[in-house]
Amino acid sequence: FPDGSYDFVYGINAIHHILSPDAQQRALREIVRVLRPGGVFLLHEINTSNPVFRWYMGYLFPLLKKIDEGNERWVLPTALPPVPGARWSPDVQYFTFLPDFVPPAILRLFADVERRLERSSFRRFSAHYQACLVKDAYR
Repeated sequence: FPDGSYDFVYGINAIHHILSPDAQQRALREIVRVLRPGGVFLLHEINTSNPVFRWYMGYLFPLLKKIDEGNERWVLPTALPPVPGARWSPDVQYFTFLPDFVPPAILRLFADVERRLERSSFRRFSAHYQACLVKDAYR
């Protein structure tokens, strides 16, 4: 795509599948390149601070689904990589504590608890997070 083509780009649980740190950095630079000045990249990733998700995604899911090999390169919400020409918003959003594979009846039963956890100091242990990378306005 041409430089500055988009106001908004998003990636949902995708960047961690790029296994090389250099390749992840190239992908993020490419995203910034196609953003217009002031444009936003929304990164939605699995939060491996959640011990249940770390175990599930690193061990159980690869065994059951035979698609992932458990060798992902996780992007940590507490260590978002610097990207030239852009900055990460300081407000990382944390959400969901129970993994999606939990039966719907249990999800409904614990919905209020999950909402309270999302607003508490324990939110950093959520199952997912989203962070915004904003392209510098002068580029």
